[in-house]
Amino acid sequence: MSQTIDINTDEILRKFDSLNLKNQKKAAKQAIRISLNVLVKQAKKNLQKVIKSRITKATQKGRFKGLKLSQGIKLNVWRDCKTGKVNIMKDGRLKWFETGTTKRRTTYTNKRKAHSTGQIKASHFFTDAKKSTEKEIFSNLDNSLMQAIKKTWDKTQLE
Repeated sequence: MSQTIDINTDEILRKFDSLNLKNQKKAAKQAIRISLNVLVKQAKKNLQKVIKSRITKATQKGRFKGLKLSQGIKLNVWRDCKTGKVNIMKDGRLKWFETGTTKRRTTYTNKRKAHSTGQIKASHFFTDAKKSTEKEIFSNLDNSLMQAIKKTWDKTQLE
């Protein structure tokens, strides 16, 4: 038995052309999102290795109260439906684990003496995830685009 799959791209292109502009954009966004989710999942796995148990535990105080570390990995697809981005730098906590910090000290106040607050060593969990999944993202983009077009086509035919 053969394990090959034949893909008829002419049929896919015909379906894509027959979709209206809104549905074409929806299919493109979905395909980019599916491909970039590979990077998001790998970044979460790498973060879990760096921070043993706190990735799914909600923060109890401060600016990020109630948020989990894994929620700081954001995936955005831009409106032009040609570009997508996975970002960790908007969450300060993840930025510290990615780039590290220098030795930190508090300043002297009337209530408390100055003391060391430590440092975080750079783990580069996101950079490693990006390097390991870059080829996979681009190779999956075609397949995910075809699946997204088929799914959108099927939904429009039902309406």
